[in-house]
Amino acid sequence: MMKTAAFISSALVLIAQQPAAIQGVLTDSSGAAIPGVAVSLSGAGIQKTVQTAFDGSYSFPGLSFPGFTTGDYTLKVDYAGLEEFEERVTAQAGRTLQVPIQLRSRVSTKAVTVTGDRGPELSLDPSGIT
Repeated sequence: MMKTAAFISSALVLIAQQPAAIQGVLTDSSGAAIPGVAVSLSGAGIQKTVQTAFDGSYSFPGLSFPGFTTGDYTLKVDYAGLEEFEERVTAQAGRTLQVPIQLRSRVSTKAVTVTGDRGPELSLDPSGIT
């Protein structure tokens, strides 16, 4: 029984020492990849930002959380013209977490009202010129 407990304990320590990864692909609402966008990851004592590749892919490899088998993070993306993305995720030691991100267009609901007085009438009739 003691050998089994020691083995399980050793296995948990080895798993906790293996890094985790979070990766995915950033697309718009049509499914088209969005390259060159900053994707931020924060939590578990870190703050990292990467740029999406030409195919919209991003990756945060080598995440470690000594003494623990999981780590909680927040993924964020903010790109002009598209809705902001923010999601809490949990990474597990020794595993790669796939997090696809799809951004939708920002909908503008601003209304513009134009008011004013009618100005003087302009006549282009040359007969009225003296």
